[in-house]
Amino acid sequence: MALAEGAGRMRADPEGRLAMTTAGPLGGGFAICLDCGRAHPMEASPPDLPAALPNAMSKHHALLLRRGLSRTRDGYCPASDNLARIQRNLHLAQVMRTDVWEWQLPAACGEIAVTEPAARALAAALREALAERLGVEADEIVPSATPSVGPSGEARLSAFLHDRAAGGAGLVARMAEPEMLAAAVARATELLGCPEDCVRGCPACILRPDLNRREMVLDRRGGLALAQALSDRLALPESLRLFGPATRLAGRPAPALIADRLRQGRLTGLDLWLHGDPSGWDLSGWPLRRLLPRLEEAGIRPRVGILASVLTSAGMNLPVKLALHALARTADLHRAEALPQAGGAMVLCHLRGPADEQALAVTIPAEAVPGPDWGQGAAAPALIGPATAPAMGNRLSADRLIELGTGNARLLWPGAALDGPVQGFGRRFWDWLAREAPLEVGAMRAAGVTRLQYADRYLLQAHLLRLLAEVMRTAPGARAAALAVDLVGDDRPPPDARLLHHNFPDDALRREVLRHLLPGASIELRAKADMPHFRRLSVWLKDGRRLDILLDQGLGAWSVAGSQRHDFSAPAAAQARALSSADFVLRAGRTTPPHRPADDRSPTMTDAPTDADFLPLSPEFLRQHFPVARSLRRGNADLFAPSLRSTG
Repeated sequence: MALAEGAGRMRADPEGRLAMTTAGPLGGGFAICLDCGRAHPMEASPPDLPAALPNAMSKHHALLLRRGLSRTRDGYCPASDNLARIQRNLHLAQVMRTDVWEWQLPAACGEIAVTEPAARALAAALREALAERLGVEADEIVPSATPSVGPSGEARLSAFLHDRAAGGAGLVARMAEPEMLAAAVARATELLGCPEDCVRGCPACILRPDLNRREMVLDRRGGLALAQALSDRLALPESLRLFGPATRLAGRPAPALIADRLRQGRLTGLDLWLHGDPSGWDLSGWPLRRLLPRLEEAGIRPRVGILASVLTSAGMNLPVKLALHALARTADLHRAEALPQAGGAMVLCHLRGPADEQALAVTIPAEAVPGPDWGQGAAAPALIGPATAPAMGNRLSADRLIELGTGNARLLWPGAALDGPVQGFGRRFWDWLAREAPLEVGAMRAAGVTRLQYADRYLLQAHLLRLLAEVMRTAPGARAAALAVDLVGDDRPPPDARLLHHNFPDDALRREVLRHLLPGASIELRAKADMPHFRRLSVWLKDGRRLDILLDQGLGAWSVAGSQRHDFSAPAAAQARALSSADFVLRAGRTTPPHRPADDRSPTMTDAPTDADFLPLSPEFLRQHFPVARSLRRGNADLFAPSLRSTG
């Protein structure tokens, strides 16, 4: 999150990964016996020269022999007679998860140099200040400072605090609260004004045993100057007091802030405002969308304001309307004549609590558009303060929104029809579609298919590759069809993927596994900006016609029942074979149609979809949104691209 101008950025992560390494007391790592486990520190060897084995390891007594091994006649470990069994210069490492807080410092603070020793001293003082505020021992928090990369790729320095306890204790997460940060910096400034006027820190100010090491250089005076400069910069300028004197930094991305208030019982209502042109909306990648079911479970049904003028704009195409249709399951869509602003900043939402109402605003237009960057506050501060929400306009019907300007739109609800063993998922998919759209699937069989192409930004999990292979290999009339898949790189690959429903740790590996699952297919890894927000399976027929099947949540609508392991470290070919032979059960997520008022003629959440819900798309709509689509005629029937809407 961006802080006030010139104060840098900060972030907190309860799932932070901490990697600790050691080269041993002599700097050359350790010699470790593979037979008994005994280890001994080694000196660092000159480059290109073999490392000398410590005498203590050349002839050593066994620590704990592996099963099936026995000591030598003179009582030594058997590795003493086979030195190849002793690994040399091994550096040890441990990775753990805990709460981590980072303050990425500005590149410069006026005349004050931002150096690593000064940043480390500042982190040490913040540790003391936070421990005092929380009433805990300072040793429960660990400070550090390391180089980092700024928002434009430039070199920066970051001060870190992390919980010493594995798994985290929620201590350093409190630093993400703007009030706590300001108070901690003020107290840190006092602590850095050492009564002994030391240079490198001392027990009278910030020095503790874990910092009293040769390689950990502290600059107490530099840290004091840095703290004083940053304390002044943390105050919001008048230009950012959008909601008056009570305006403050949000401290967290908008989705996290809303989730925190929900968890704390401080949220009773939520109004959301969709800014920007609909062509730029990525409602599938909108982080708040995953939070909406939790809000519904808590009895909170958000209202979503959509600018009236965009409802008939060119950007309000079928994929956007389908995404809004999905959103209407857990939120009410409303027409808005204008979207609220505050001092020129865009208001993202109004949050109602038991005793107050506040608004959250951003100053960067890109962070107001629904998508992954919504409310992140990464480029400029996100601000919150007291404000009253404007009145919402008339409520919009999700079904009628689909129909607006598109003729009769077809929505298909698979429900649980495709649940079951993964073996046969593809056939169940096409059999179900043939029942709901017999003319379209009939044309595929009659005319034959020349090409199948699937585009999906979020095809990241291992089991989804198996589902895609099942669907593409069993497509009717596509025995000799060319296959193509367009993917996007994973921004945050998981560090410890081990289950079928985990994301691949590497994009190149994911592509290779898919190539083995679909031999001969063209698998392209594209830039996110070059890929549509929606998931689409395109089918080219031999007579030149094309069908487009839009999937609201893609194949990710089906999840793996239970937990099943997958070896992501195996070669791509072996992983493909394992996925092809894996036996697991699929189940859909939420599959109920959207909530509607009682007087709406459309089905309610408890109603099953009727024949009236499956309506053919008009030729005018297809020409507008799918220029290459052509009318598919069989007698008097028109065959057009169905919009497959799977909700999960």
